[in-house]
Formats: sequence, C-alpha cells, structure tokens
Amino acid sequence: MAGKTLRQILAENVKSRRLKTGESQEAFAERAKLHRNYPGRIERCESNVTIEVIDKIAKALNTTVCALLGGDEIPRKRQKITTILAQNVKKLRIESGLSQDGLAKRGIHRTYLRSIERERNVSIDTVEKIAKALKVKPYKLFE
Repeated sequence: MAGKTLRQILAENVKSRRLKTGESQEAFAERAKLHRNYPGRIERCESNVTIEVIDKIAKALNTTVCALLGGDEIPRKRQKITTILAQNVKKLRIESGLSQDGLAKRGIHRTYLRSIERERNVSIDTVEKIAKALKVKPYKLFE
C-alpha cells in the first residue's frame, strides 16, 4: 500500500470487506447506522471521515480501526477510539522525546494537539498528519 493516502487505504479496505459480506452500500450503511450515501463517499475517497465513524464501520465489519487503516487485525480494545488515539499520540510523542511544542514544529498546532490528547474526535486527514509528524504508520496510532 506504499504511496497511497490514508483515505485510499481506508476506501479499499472498507470496500473489499463490505463486498465480502455481499451487502450493497445502502444495506451496509443501514446496518452501520450511517447515512445511505456515506459508504459510497468513503469508498470513492470523497469524505474526510472522522475516527468515530471509522470505528462504527469497523464494528459493523467485525474488524478494527487498525486493520481498516492497513495494520494487523488485533484484538479490539474496550476503550473509545478517541481515548486510544489520545493515549497513543501522547505515548509516541513522549517516546520520541517531543514536547507538544516540539511536535507542533512538525506541523501539528500545539492547541490542536492538546485537544487530541484530551480525546477530541478527528478526521482521517488529521490522523495522517499526526502519523507523519510522529514518523509512524497511521494504524500505529490505534494499536
């Protein structure tokens, strides 16, 4: 999956897993409790979907956010997806020897980073930026 955006990786994984269920986009949307047009927009990379929506999709497909973003199928954590992201961003930032200001110098505004570490729901594009700033694969933020 080298050279692909995180949106493209998500789109391919959602579509392939949905097709394995044999469901139409509309039927899947209903089961996942999403607007009927949303799965199609995600599969066409037209939506900057949030991690909470990715989590709903993962649950409906009986998989994990990590797997939908290109990582391994790991056991699901019982925590909210925003909590998992917050804990991992903080842990990886500290392991990298970076303060919030240090990470801000890599392109993530300090105030925004602080709100992420306080469990703010963010978009897939933001996840991609955070992963790049931390120099990790995006799915690592959800392991």
